[in-house]
Amino acid sequence: MTLDGKDLKKTFNYYKSYAQVSFLDPKYTRSMPHSVTVSTALDALCHCIESWLSPKSTPLSAIYAELGIKKVYKNLELLMDKSRGISDETREDFLLGALCGGIAINTTGTGFPHPMGYNLTLINGLPHGQACAVFICEYLRMSEKAAPPAIIKDMLAAFDAPLEKICETITALTDYNIKFDDETLKFYVSKISGVKNYTNSYMQITDEMAFEIYKKCVGR
Repeated sequence: MTLDGKDLKKTFNYYKSYAQVSFLDPKYTRSMPHSVTVSTALDALCHCIESWLSPKSTPLSAIYAELGIKKVYKNLELLMDKSRGISDETREDFLLGALCGGIAINTTGTGFPHPMGYNLTLINGLPHGQACAVFICEYLRMSEKAAPPAIIKDMLAAFDAPLEKICETITALTDYNIKFDDETLKFYVSKISGVKNYTNSYMQITDEMAFEIYKKCVGR
């Protein structure tokens, strides 16, 4: 939403705001455009990755993140061919993966890919899931160096793929090649300066680091 000329994302937690029942029937998603299916699948995957690599991760939230990754990632390559139909079985996997990712981030919250992606969505119109995915590979590479090795090992086992193969698949589906100059990137950094997501990882992100991440991912 926009308040006093500023684009903001506000969240709240209240037990009565939680659904008691969720109808995860793939037939409800059959009419989704291919682009929406791609973006929502990427968003679900980002939720799982960012949750599992959060210091707030618990054994239970990690179980959901792991299952979500397994459900979503194995189907991502099927989305690369726009002319290829998407089966109900694949749609069901995406639905379950999205559910698992939502449960996982309810415990942990998300890392820096989410707030960094908001600018690309609010200002440049890139769908949310793809916008987060622009930064998720850098999040993975940085986490590989900073997170406990056992967590990285378990995550790669869930993907059943090496890190660069994972990033190759995600990048191919992100399909975003717009590059920005330094002044624009500084403006983007200023809009999300000090967000709590910066501390929700094994790397403590500063505004200076955020600028470098922006520059590496979408800079000229």
